[in-house]
Amino acid sequence: MSDLIGQISSQIQDPLRRRLLKSLQERMTEWVAGGDPRFTLRPLPGADWLCPFCAAHVKSPHWDGRDQTLLGDNDILLHLDSCPAIKVGFKQPQMLPWNSLVNVLINIRLRHWPNYRIGNTEGHWICPYCLLDTGIIRYHWDGSEANLDWFLPESLRHLEFCEVFRKNPMFARSEAEILRQHEPHELRRSLRERIEREPIFQVFDDTGNWIDPFALRPVETINQFRTPWGEGLQEMIVEHMLSPVCTGRHSKWRTDVSVEELHRIAGKQSITRLLNKSIHGGLLPKDGDVIDLDALGLRAPAPVVAEIRRSSAPEAEEEAPAQEEEVFTDLGHGNGNGDRVPDALQRDMAAARELQIQLLPSQPPQVQGYEVSAFYDACEMLAGDLFQFTDPAPGYSGFFIADVAGHGLDAALMMAMTLKTFSMHARGKTAPAEVMSLVCQELCHDLPKGKFITAMYAILHRESGEIRYARAGHNPAFLAEPARGHVQPLRESGLALGVGSPQLFTSKLKEGVTHMPPGSALLLYTDGLVEAHSPDGVPFGEGRLCATFAQRSPQRSRLIIEGIVDELRQHIASDQNQDDLTLIVVKRN
Repeated sequence: MSDLIGQISSQIQDPLRRRLLKSLQERMTEWVAGGDPRFTLRPLPGADWLCPFCAAHVKSPHWDGRDQTLLGDNDILLHLDSCPAIKVGFKQPQMLPWNSLVNVLINIRLRHWPNYRIGNTEGHWICPYCLLDTGIIRYHWDGSEANLDWFLPESLRHLEFCEVFRKNPMFARSEAEILRQHEPHELRRSLRERIEREPIFQVFDDTGNWIDPFALRPVETINQFRTPWGEGLQEMIVEHMLSPVCTGRHSKWRTDVSVEELHRIAGKQSITRLLNKSIHGGLLPKDGDVIDLDALGLRAPAPVVAEIRRSSAPEAEEEAPAQEEEVFTDLGHGNGNGDRVPDALQRDMAAARELQIQLLPSQPPQVQGYEVSAFYDACEMLAGDLFQFTDPAPGYSGFFIADVAGHGLDAALMMAMTLKTFSMHARGKTAPAEVMSLVCQELCHDLPKGKFITAMYAILHRESGEIRYARAGHNPAFLAEPARGHVQPLRESGLALGVGSPQLFTSKLKEGVTHMPPGSALLLYTDGLVEAHSPDGVPFGEGRLCATFAQRSPQRSRLIIEGIVDELRQHIASDQNQDDLTLIVVKRN
């Protein structure tokens, strides 16, 4: 100890300071001997010390945490020599109150200690003392951490009322104890990364159903045709993997299955459907009457299936006359016993479609100085696309477009609900992000689980040409300036409606601003345009859309839409859409 004091004293030239340092060392000996716990506080394990006089966080990597070795730590002695709280009243320095020091220590731990930062699969913070789900957001849906300026006060407020913390604030549960009771948010993030990176999580059958690489069968609730590949679909896969029904939980999501094997399973499903439809005359079989390829001993796809179809089809034709195959979306095929859908149901669907069409604008608005055109074409009787034009305030025009996940009656009902909610909140507001947040708050409790809506809302100030927009997980709009030969994507980020809580939606929604110069054109559209694929499986894509839009942008808005739709028809080699299709073009004169 004397050697250490001498080393420090040699760094201090003033004799008075050397005398003060010696006196300080004597006082420290008294404080340590007194057993006051405030003098040996460590916010983090094995790397620091909390000064009880000024609450400074002192790095002391060489101190082992024992009272006896505290006085031998060079870093701590150097701090105390310059501690402002000791200099002010060196003869009788006073330690800070216990509660004040604990608050400082807990703030440090909440920022840096792993077991104080654990969130469950919902992203909620788990209290390291009582091990309860506090409901306080620690991690957002995309894996990013909550803002500490918001998180710290909320977590401290919880600790004020935590009985376990109040009894002993120094000893939190270990990270292993917390993880045994709660699945951490890091697990969800890890699974998301695997889904994005590993091909075994990206196999679908011909109807779009995801193939579970653990159970080795399709999951009908996860369908890439209803929910295109992206954050929404990946989150649905994560939810399935974390659910009790997923067999992967037992192996900690380890599997030796190959991508080739998963594609074979997907092909087997396709062949099974073909055989069922062949043998049953083009209609789905009765319940319990499904042909199993394993039972037939069939594993080779094309040649064997072709032979079976040739041998089985004539018998079916002799027993029953051929019937035209009907397609119904979310309503199912027939009534469960192979019968056709009743005429009454068809009439109800037709009435629902007529009501759906009536909810959409009958014609584009007349906007002074601009030309507006729109195109809407549903691929089935009931669609999920929607659009609306608004006049939110004098001198402003609004353009809203959205796409409800899926088709059929569910999508039609969600579409009507979304249009009504949007129209109610759009009145009198010129901030699109505010409108979208209000719509989310209204819809979040009514959307079925697993359903979501992508949307984009742009508000144009007609005189200046300024556009403010908000994008909720929707395809980016494009602004073309023919004079510059430039096409600008409007990509400000945002989550889809129904993905995450309203608070998370609002925190992620960013409002963008751009400007429409004279001669420019704005294009809004749904994913039925860019995801439509050619006969050989090549999607239309954003690149082809940008090129077509740039080429057509000098024309009138109606001709721009016609040119894009013509290009799409040529690409897919069909006049029949593969998905609902909606386009809006705003052209400034």
